[in-house]
Amino acid sequence: EDDKQREISAWSIVTMLLLGTVLAAANCYLGLYMGMVISVSIPSSILGMTILSIRNIGPFSTPATIREVNGVQTGASSGSCLAAGLIFTIPALVLIGFWDDILYLQTAGIALVGGLLGVACSIPLRAPMMEDASLRFPEGVVTAQVLTTTMTEEKAVGETTVEPAAPHYEKESFGADDCLPPPTVTLTEAAVPARGALTSRQRALLYLSAGSLVGALAKLCSDGFRLWSGTGDVAFFAGSVVLYLGLNFSPALFGVGSIVGAEVGILLFGGSLVNWWLCVPLAMTFEPPPDDSMSVGSDPKSQGVYYWAYYTRYVGVGAMLVGGILSVLALSQKLVQGIAQSVTSGDGNEREAVPWYSRLHRLHPDRERQDAPLLSVIAFALVVPIPLLFMFEYLLDSLGLAATAVVLSMLFGLVFGATGAFMAGLVGSSNNPVSGVTLATVLSTSLVFLLILGRDSPKGPVSAILVGSVIACAASLAGDNMQDLKCGAIVRSTPYKLQMMQSLGVVIPAFTLPLVMQLIIQAYGIGPPSEEYPYSLPAPQATLMAEVAYGIFFGSLPYVWIGAGGGMALVVFVYDMVAQRRGWLRIPVLALALGLYLQIETNTAVFLGGMATFAAVSALRYASVGEEERVSKLQDATMFAAGAISGEALVGISLAVPIVISGNVNVLALVGEPWNWGGLFVVASMMASLFFIPTRGLITARAAAFL
Repeated sequence: EDDKQREISAWSIVTMLLLGTVLAAANCYLGLYMGMVISVSIPSSILGMTILSIRNIGPFSTPATIREVNGVQTGASSGSCLAAGLIFTIPALVLIGFWDDILYLQTAGIALVGGLLGVACSIPLRAPMMEDASLRFPEGVVTAQVLTTTMTEEKAVGETTVEPAAPHYEKESFGADDCLPPPTVTLTEAAVPARGALTSRQRALLYLSAGSLVGALAKLCSDGFRLWSGTGDVAFFAGSVVLYLGLNFSPALFGVGSIVGAEVGILLFGGSLVNWWLCVPLAMTFEPPPDDSMSVGSDPKSQGVYYWAYYTRYVGVGAMLVGGILSVLALSQKLVQGIAQSVTSGDGNEREAVPWYSRLHRLHPDRERQDAPLLSVIAFALVVPIPLLFMFEYLLDSLGLAATAVVLSMLFGLVFGATGAFMAGLVGSSNNPVSGVTLATVLSTSLVFLLILGRDSPKGPVSAILVGSVIACAASLAGDNMQDLKCGAIVRSTPYKLQMMQSLGVVIPAFTLPLVMQLIIQAYGIGPPSEEYPYSLPAPQATLMAEVAYGIFFGSLPYVWIGAGGGMALVVFVYDMVAQRRGWLRIPVLALALGLYLQIETNTAVFLGGMATFAAVSALRYASVGEEERVSKLQDATMFAAGAISGEALVGISLAVPIVISGNVNVLALVGEPWNWGGLFVVASMMASLFFIPTRGLITARAAAFL
């Protein structure tokens, strides 16, 4: 009976496409704004569960199942991850001047090929990775816990809109010992909320909506009505050098900090401090001052920004490049072993019963091990280079160059797609170095094309970025897909049905994201602010790819500072490896490298958001709140943070419409001079919300006891 539980329906497909499109657009804006994207698995699970519950109204009601909801969040996550692959690379073609705007069909084609390549990479790797005890799949396990707990609670209070899967697991099939197995579905008294109390899903929706409202209003007031500016800063001369500190007032960045946590926030902020308080003074001491043609002001901020933009930011470039390569090399042995197992056996438990060649065209007899046939993967790998070749030939106007780009795209796509899948399983999607892998791809392909085309070739950087765009989409999708497949294994979904939803989840966003990118770039612009676009989005990752590819062919890179960043990354990486073995405090090299590269205003906001949540966690532990209750309370804060991110991003996209129509970035402005105290009020509100939402019951109880 449990094997007949519904997993895909017309409702679930429509819901998945709707959520995937909206959340992908939000991640697209967020990535261009700050260079990072967030996982949408939990928000899409809650929203999908709510939308599917509408179907339960009326005489012909059909209750949703946990596997159906899991299929929705799986497809929606695919679309959001596709946004990461695109915004890391495609805008670089605009930044180097190859495109004046995002070309729609070409961008959609790259997104579709790269996204489906990522899905294809994950299919043969699923079975061995699910059996590998060293792979923890943190986001996949957490999402399964949220689904199982929330839907069990819904059934316990008598809302028959859900039907949880029957408890079933074997410990050895769910990764490391500290990975929690799926909770056993037992409807105890503790599972039933008190009369009048909100269920987990209702609480999640409440905080998601509240966060969305805060993010939307703040964005409307700052970037629409221009009531306050988006950032605040202080800069001064200390002798002959500049000391600078800035803060972005964006609720989305505080939400990102809450989600990634205090550890990542500290590393990002620490990287910015190293750059601005160590590297910038060194650059001002040893590098030549700006010449008169650059129109750099004499004030401390203008002077500091000049040295950061032209010199010390490349410390982060070197650190990300070396850190990404070292991270991949550290996992190379496990990667090779996993791919070899997937090819030779295909299944860890039934090697003799199911030989690899039978998987070419047959489904496994066990429903829970039914991957898409390998023949479909092989057919995809053989067919997809053809349209990719035509597209690259159109863009590069050279069949030989296009053929080389296609070969490199497929080769690196399969290798780095598999690498992304394994790294996501080992360290989680949040720590998966997609940007580092993409940067390594752009650098290596640039060197290949440099040998073919020589220096000063305008087609060289374009070719490298096009290859990198396919790789970024594939690596991002493969890593996230494996988390969703792990969640599916826990709730006993059929693998090939999830793989179908992943593929469908790529298709629609592949054709909508180019439109979103066109709208954002036409309205705000990307890269450094200019007279035409005074409020441009930084697009930090795309800027990084453009600078590396262009610099290799035209010799404009400050290699001394890149080398300094690479040396710093090497030292940190060696320390982190030793710290991992000896149980010391670890320093993930890519988080620190990203801090060295990103703007300090961004990293300060992320740091403060992470510290607010850290303070809440500390308060809950100090009050001896149980683990289960603590996780539940922190999930409320996570939903508020996710809402703030989505609300701000969607309003940012919506504001682009009147800006593009009018041609005036201040079309909705109500005041001439922004009022910065409004931004500080937003900061205080976000910090207070991220602390008091998870500690609300604790604070009330303490106050009552005091009185």
